[in-house]
Order: sequence, then C-alpha cells, then structure tokens
Amino acid sequence: MISKELLSEVLGCDCCSLKCSSTTIHYEYEFDVTWSEAMQKNKAEINIYELAHKCKEWAMQVPYIADQLAININRTCLQDKFKTNYWCVWILNSKRVSPEFYAETEPEAVFEACEWILKNKG
Repeated sequence: MISKELLSEVLGCDCCSLKCSSTTIHYEYEFDVTWSEAMQKNKAEINIYELAHKCKEWAMQVPYIADQLAININRTCLQDKFKTNYWCVWILNSKRVSPEFYAETEPEAVFEACEWILKNKG
C-alpha cells in the first residue's frame, strides 16, 4: 500500500516497520533520545484517508515535479455489479508528467502517485 520510505518522508520520522489494515496504517518509528545514545521506538497509527491528504500536501512541496494531481473515478456496471476504480496522474504546467496510477481506492492511487514523486524527485 505505502512504503516505509514514503511514510517516513511524509510524516518526517524514521519509520522502521508498518502494517496496514483496511483503513488504518500502524507503524513503528525510531527517534533519538538526547540523553541516551540508544534509539527509542514508538508506535503510532494513522487513518489512510488522512495519510493520503498528507501525501498530497507533501508532493505539492517537492519543487519542479508537479503542480497538480488529477484524480478521476471510474464506475462500471457488469451483470448488475458495480465496480469503482480510481486513477490519478501528476500534471506540471498543464501537461502530464507521470504515468497514470490505477487502484481500487483513492488513497491507494494517491500512494502510488506519491511513490513516483519520491522516486523521481532527486
């Protein structure tokens, strides 16, 4: 769903492990205790929709990559069963600058798009 590297970038922590449930990401991160040389671990969790929003905010701060994220919802009906898919693409100066990212939920599509930003920002 989301990598430790992206979670660390977005939340500004050193994520050492994560576990995803349907709507929550449970993660463990390390922090330096100034009075000790040992790194301490702390556990936390975040809702995937809140994290997706934070990812969008983080991506908009990465210079020269993109200035907009276009998100579209596709709904199809096959034999009386509805299926919803999300896709998104990064845009810079009104032009696409990334491939399209498809997923079954909006947060998953956003995480995939932000993984692309993380990979291409350097």
